[in-house]
Amino acid sequence: MDAQTYFLHADDWGMIELVPKENQDVARKAMTAGDLFTRPEYVYVIGDRGLSLAALGSFLEGAMIAAEQLISGTTRQPELIEDGFAWFDPDFGAVYGTAVDGQVVRLYFHNTVCDCGADFEPHIAGLLTLGRIFNLMLVDWFVDQIVAFNDQDDENALRAYVEEG
Repeated sequence: MDAQTYFLHADDWGMIELVPKENQDVARKAMTAGDLFTRPEYVYVIGDRGLSLAALGSFLEGAMIAAEQLISGTTRQPELIEDGFAWFDPDFGAVYGTAVDGQVVRLYFHNTVCDCGADFEPHIAGLLTLGRIFNLMLVDWFVDQIVAFNDQDDENALRAYVEEG
C-alpha cells in the first residue's frame, strides 16, 4: 500500500469512537457491563450533526494528511472501505470513518502516538476544536475511557490520553 492509503486492522475498527456527548450515560452503562463487543445503541449520532468531510478536513489539515483510500480487514484480506475516509499522521494515528454524500455518518480515532518527540499540539488542537464545535466525546472501548472536549480539565485529559496511548 502506498503513502496515501490508510490501513486499519479489522480488530481496531471502531474501538475508539467520536460520538455526541449526549450519549455519555449510555456509553458509561455499556462500559460497566464489561462486554467489549457489544456497543450501545446511541440515541444521538454524528450523522445528525451536519459535519461535512470538508469541515472535518479543515480541523485536521496541517496536522494530518488526507488518505486517498481507507483499507481495513487483515493483512491477508484487506478490503477497500467504499464510503470510508481518513486523515492520518503515521506518528500520531488517524481520524477516520464513513460518509455518505460528503457528510460524516461514523467517526473514529486510531491512536498510534509514537514516543518520538514529535510535536502533536496541532493534532490535539484539531481534535479539541472538532469536539467542542460538534459537542463530541471520545469513547475508547480498549481501556473503557471517556474523554470529553469541554474545559481545561478535559483538554488536559485528552493530552494525557494521547500521550500515554
